[in-house]
Amino acid sequence: MPFVEPSAPRSDPVTDPARVCYMMNRYPSVSHTFIQREIDAVRAAGVEVVPVALVRAAATDVLSEADRRAWEETATIRPVSVPRLWRAVVVPLLRHPGAFFATLFQSLRAARTDVRDGLWSVFYFVEALILWHHCERNRVRHIHAHFASAPSDLAWLAAAFGNRVRGDGESPWSWSMTVHGWHEFVAEQKHSLGAKAAAADFVICISEYTRSQLMRQVDPTVWPRLHVRHCGIDPDMFSPANVGAATPGNVLCVGRLDAEKGHLVLVDALAALRSRGVDATAVFVGAGPLRPVIEERIGALGLGDAVHLTGAIGQDEIRDYYHHASAFCLPTFIEGLPVVLMEAMASGLPVVTTPVNGIPELVQDGVTGLLVPPGRPDLLADALQRLLVEPAAGANLARAGRERVIAEFDIRRIGPSIAALFETAPGARVTASTSR
Repeated sequence: MPFVEPSAPRSDPVTDPARVCYMMNRYPSVSHTFIQREIDAVRAAGVEVVPVALVRAAATDVLSEADRRAWEETATIRPVSVPRLWRAVVVPLLRHPGAFFATLFQSLRAARTDVRDGLWSVFYFVEALILWHHCERNRVRHIHAHFASAPSDLAWLAAAFGNRVRGDGESPWSWSMTVHGWHEFVAEQKHSLGAKAAAADFVICISEYTRSQLMRQVDPTVWPRLHVRHCGIDPDMFSPANVGAATPGNVLCVGRLDAEKGHLVLVDALAALRSRGVDATAVFVGAGPLRPVIEERIGALGLGDAVHLTGAIGQDEIRDYYHHASAFCLPTFIEGLPVVLMEAMASGLPVVTTPVNGIPELVQDGVTGLLVPPGRPDLLADALQRLLVEPAAGANLARAGRERVIAEFDIRRIGPSIAALFETAPGARVTASTSR
């Protein structure tokens, strides 16, 4: 959407409800629907949210009515026009040169001696000033970044610059971030993950596993600022299907078609099932770069009539796929805490997945689902065969799985707990604002 400057803010001291800018990479995105749900739940708890994305969402990501509403209200940092550079970068340089260069040095220092990262740090600094300007115009002084990549760089720098230029009696700037999992940890040095966690006013970790990985990178004095808040869903939106709606033997897998999701292991497991005489089929919902490789494997194993690839599906349609499945499988190699598992469990499906990262906090083997070692198509086939051949066993797991989601992963309860964290942030309420 085009970046539209809001009207000039009031300059009289007032006390507003808590206001937060949510800073994201690309929003809305079909793989980040959980952020939409979180924003809605935080708003329902009384916090005003101003969403900002680094880049514009692609048309292929706008797949539902909720996506369209989110797309329309979200401002973007890029593309960067000359007028925006003048207002957000040149004017602050002329008015606050000391703060300008101090914040630029902070950005460069994070890059250490890497020339390429140093160049990106300059870009991030410029984009951070654009974010600062947008927040200033919208009377927002707490910025929350989802993911510890570029969004957190911008949030950190924008808040730092804001504190360097704020006037006497004005609210401080503050920032926080949500850390999800393996993407951040495999590049923790590049993302300055430990330094960001130490600098943030607080950090939301989506699982106990995620929190533990941050704890090893920061001083113990920072540990109390690391808070576990799961992603969640509205279980009422994913109620179980009517009896008889499911297609017998149909296994559903929902996830981006990337190597880490383990789709090829599921294809091999399906071939093993059919060789055993189990009439199993599968539907893969999602898009991604691995699709040609998956299609090649399907063809090589003669499974063309057994596996259907749908491409990306929006939230308005995904529930029908859950209702027509007999079981759900996510044979992932590495994860955070997958929301698709919550959706499947709430929909009354028995699930088979792997015990990696935060997944055991949701799926307890033999109680709320089945866990198999990643990369083992033979064991995956055994678990799926049990669910498809013994419907009573699957029904018991499904019932317990839905109860688990309702008890621990209902976004309507998680949202207020996140809002409560925002209420404690120094910049959550603006007591004064001046146009800069």
